[in-house]
Amino acid sequence: MKFRSLGVLAILMILTFSSFNKKGYEPLERSRIISENTYMDVTEVSNVQWRAYMSWCEKEYGKKSKEYVATFPDENVWEGKKFEAIQKYYLRHTAYDNYPVVGISYKQATAYCRWRANRINEGLRINTKNNKTLPTYSCRLPSKEEWTELATRESFDLSISTAKDFSIIQIKPTGVEEKNDITAPVNSLRQSASGFFNLLGNVAEMVAEKGIAKGGSWQHRIDEIAIEKNFEYTKPTNWIGFRCVLEKK
Repeated sequence: MKFRSLGVLAILMILTFSSFNKKGYEPLERSRIISENTYMDVTEVSNVQWRAYMSWCEKEYGKKSKEYVATFPDENVWEGKKFEAIQKYYLRHTAYDNYPVVGISYKQATAYCRWRANRINEGLRINTKNNKTLPTYSCRLPSKEEWTELATRESFDLSISTAKDFSIIQIKPTGVEEKNDITAPVNSLRQSASGFFNLLGNVAEMVAEKGIAKGGSWQHRIDEIAIEKNFEYTKPTNWIGFRCVLEKK
């Protein structure tokens, strides 16, 4: 029997992205407004959120289905002796639940956005009595302009920042680079005035323009990071993740 949204597990999947508060079901609790009816997640998408997506597809379509297989991140981005343990545990171990999902392609990220919008709208229909007045949400990657405008507005002063603030490469007084071992949790490091985490550093973030990421990552130096800079990519890496934009209609 296929997994259906009215079951308990489906509600739990929905709650991974939206939750109940005193007012009821709230799809925007993990987001902040960036313009009229447009909201951006305060954090990058985490491993536990991505695994919820994987689990839903497995239960809905089957373990051998192309839909489920399409959700697999490329865990080979952690290849190398240094990352042996990370490659095995990063995506699936609970210790890394709150770390940003990596090894994701642009196609996978946009598919996740569509899935998330469907689950949010489904959750609203299930948990709201008056369906005639329900808003509809869409979900997508932020545009390059949206991301840049937000990061600029949040007033990051790179001149007084340190590599530690953004989990990026530090340079010792001897000139030797000291690299971080791995990413950091999505709700750690530098937080902006409006409550956004890791707009700069941790993982660079895909934007709607394919092949471009913004913000720099744990694999970059502080002198490589500039809000206006584009980081180009052609395939999944261990330094690129993403966050979502929600639009209310």
